[in-house]
Amino acid sequence: MRLRRKKRPPSRMLLATMGDIALLLIIFFMLEANFIKEAHVDVELPESPDIEEIEDSQVSIVMDADAIVYVQGEEKDMDELAAALDGELTGRKTDVITLKIDRTLRHDQFVRILAILSKTNAQIAWLGDQP
Repeated sequence: MRLRRKKRPPSRMLLATMGDIALLLIIFFMLEANFIKEAHVDVELPESPDIEEIEDSQVSIVMDADAIVYVQGEEKDMDELAAALDGELTGRKTDVITLKIDRTLRHDQFVRILAILSKTNAQIAWLGDQP
């Protein structure tokens, strides 16, 4: 007596769930890339009604209340700032730099950073809340 095996239906892979997972991963990495620029440095920004909007920048420089400079979220010495900016600006499609300086700093504390930025020929954007 010969027994016949029952044919199993061919197994199928559900591609809809794979697409959902891929979409969620893409959204996650896009959001994470924007939040990585600034490493949670608390800066009290100055306000002005005469601020002109400028295109979104890809390079961020922050100077906190202790006059510590951060480029793309990494702490940099003032002597390393020019080299770090050259490295960040090469290969970028825009030459806009977002500059955030704490409002409690005096002019003599951040004038050197402005001199270094002026040599890069990049546009400097202030990013903050308008009154």
